[in-house]
Amino acid sequence: MSNVVLFGTGDFARAARVYLDADSPHEVVAFTVHERYREATTLEGLPVVAFEEMAERYPPDANAMFVAIGFSGVNEARASVYTECKNVGYELISYISSKALVMGDPPVGDNTFVFDMRATKFVNVGAGDRKVGIFVEMFNLFNTANFGAQYQGNGRSATFRQPNGYIPGIGYPRQVQLGARFQF
Repeated sequence: MSNVVLFGTGDFARAARVYLDADSPHEVVAFTVHERYREATTLEGLPVVAFEEMAERYPPDANAMFVAIGFSGVNEARASVYTECKNVGYELISYISSKALVMGDPPVGDNTFVFDMRATKFVNVGAGDRKVGIFVEMFNLFNTANFGAQYQGNGRSATFRQPNGYIPGIGYPRQVQLGARFQF
């Protein structure tokens, strides 16, 4: 089991803690944000550490990180924080729900959170065993970009190690589909 510090203190970070603790080989040991955004010193019984103090209090050789900020329109901010964490030397973990159906062996990059969900409601129709099932399926519910192995590799470039593409299928923004089925 590896220790993980979550960057963020919002809804996504709190949800990520639940899933990482319950459904992964990782244990969340703290939260972190930049000092200017820190509103409390603890969250859900764990310390909230200023990112500027992370390397000293939770060194990269003994802890990994996951950037869990925002739900929509923040992939650029997430990429910026990702780069900060990598520059300090942190490994960034990924999470794929054990309930997710993953076909083949798609490349999964750092800091990917794959969480798909399906909800179904059945309604009886008429006599007998006839039912209508209404369902909604959500893919990439937390809208995390999956950059896979697509990073700038030129060490002389100002954008070295910064993401420059997405992995098709699991790297795109959240998707929702609605449907119905009739059982008779």
